[in-house]
Amino acid sequence: MEIKISFSKEQFEKAVKLVYIGNLVVNGMREGDDDNPRFEEYDEIENIFLKTAHENGFKHFVEKDEDEDEYYPSEELEFDKEIDLLMDDYVEDCFWEELALRLASRDVAEKVVANNDLSFPSEKDFKLLEKIIDEYNEEFEDNGIDNLRIVKKPE
Repeated sequence: MEIKISFSKEQFEKAVKLVYIGNLVVNGMREGDDDNPRFEEYDEIENIFLKTAHENGFKHFVEKDEDEDEYYPSEELEFDKEIDLLMDDYVEDCFWEELALRLASRDVAEKVVANNDLSFPSEKDFKLLEKIIDEYNEEFEDNGIDNLRIVKKPE
């Protein structure tokens, strides 16, 4: 089955950027080796969009490998200001969410172990987790990482 879709020129430009961002999130940190393989099906989808971009007046977004008949994001696409802003916001939000979640998860796990609670994770633990995440988020909103310190446990 083949699916056709129509875009205005402006919509297609946004779609190319969206596909690039999506593949960057999925494969951007992957080395492509046995330990960290790329998800090639996402590369293939990006390639379809880049080929279509190349054929429809968006050559500035595309580098074409003539030998392999493959299409890659150009430097102009890779360093696009709009994409940079979107990715910066995304990475910033992920950082704070993940930091709060990991610290709160650690805190809840420590309390569960200290209380010798064998029912972990219970609904009570999830409510406590949410409460602690909120507390960390409030702290980070007020102070960023200024009050964050690594304290080593005594040996």
